[in-house]
This record gives sequence, C-alpha cells and structure tokens, in this order.
Amino acid sequence: MSKDTATKEYYDSFSRRVLLRDFRYLNLRHEAIKLLYGRYVPRGARVLDVGCGVGILARFLQRKASFVLAVDVSEENVRVASRYAGSDRCEVRCLDIVEEADELRKYGTFDVVVLPDVIEHIRKANYAGLFAAIEKVLSPDGRVILTFPSPEMQEHLETEKPEAMQLHEEKVEATDILGVTSLKPIYFAYQNVFGTNDYVHFVLAARREYSTHGSAVSLLRRFLRRLRKYRWRIANAAFLRKIAK
Repeated sequence: MSKDTATKEYYDSFSRRVLLRDFRYLNLRHEAIKLLYGRYVPRGARVLDVGCGVGILARFLQRKASFVLAVDVSEENVRVASRYAGSDRCEVRCLDIVEEADELRKYGTFDVVVLPDVIEHIRKANYAGLFAAIEKVLSPDGRVILTFPSPEMQEHLETEKPEAMQLHEEKVEATDILGVTSLKPIYFAYQNVFGTNDYVHFVLAARREYSTHGSAVSLLRRFLRRLRKYRWRIANAAFLRKIAK
C-alpha cells in the first residue's frame, strides 16, 4: 500500500462512497473471509491486518486474537475503523508497512498477517518489497492469509463492468506471489461468493512441516469404520439365519 496523494485521496473517497455500505448490508465476501480466518487464525494470535478498510474484519479478528494491529493508507478509513474496531486489543493506524517498515517493526512479530482484498491494488513490481516487509515481522511459525478477486473475475469486470474497477487493479496469480517470497503455500482455493470462481483464498506459512500423524489417524479411522460395518453385517447375518429357522 502506498501513501501517495492520489491513492490516499481515492480511498478516502472510496471509504465514504462504498465501504460504509458494509455497515448496513451483509457482505458475502466478508462472510467467506471470516470462515477462512476462523480456520487459520489461532486463538491468542497477534495479527497484522494490512489494508484494514473501515475495520469490519479487524473487529471480527479480536474474537480470537490477543492483539490486532490494523493499518491502512486512507486517513478516512483509519478514522472510521478506530471508532468501530479500536479497543484495548486493537490498535488502528495510518501506516504504509513498506515505506514505514521501521515503525512497523516496533510492534514486534505477528503470528498472522492478513491482506483482505488488498494485493490486487498493489503493483506487481512492488510485491517483493511488500513480502520482504511482511517476512521481517512474521513469527517463525507465522501465516499470511490473502484473499483477492480471481483473474477470471477481473477480466469479466474489465469488459462487462469497468465502472466497478478501482483505482488500480492487478490480475493476481499465485505464481506472482510465490515468485517473490520464501513463504510456503499451505492452502489455495477458488471461492464462489457472488458468482462461480470469483475469489481466491490463499494461505502461506513461514514453515511447512511434514507429519505422518494425521495420515495414520485417518487410515485408522477408515479401518475402524470398515471393521464396524463388517461386524454389523456378521451380526445381522447370524440374526437372519436364526429367524429363518
């Protein structure tokens, strides 16, 4: 995110015109993101919310997080988010995490960094700097959670509904991100929110461990289910023979 004047002014206006509607109407995109956060944000985590908007998801994150730092480059967004999500467990700041990386590092490390529909508004040439800043404050077992419109939906909007496009929109592919970071992908899925395959949910981790435990448990459960079915059939067969006599 950049604090340049054009970007700041655009998102200050965008906040007043568009984002505030989310307080009045249910946003299915946010509901899908909440499900993702529920799965990948550990209880008690320290969370960095990059591009927090008006604070809707920052407020939700406090249900599990011990601390949330919510940042945005729009002063208008920060003003609203501070009133809506600000608390003793959530600090809201007008901060560019790349240009003001030293200020960000004062907060220590974070277990989770979330970028809710943010990456598509950053030029691909700046991805390396963005992820370098994120990796410097990510804990050794940390996760980065990204959500963004699918390239297919972006192409549809460009041709069919260009007025819905924002100041700057990139068609983001997972490879664009993986090419600039050492973080490991642990989850990737297309979502059906307003249409088919219109959003992408992507989770990266600082460390991806190998384990046989989950596999062994899964195999054991399948074996026990089959054993129960087999014993049930044997018991039923014996009963049927008995009543047939």
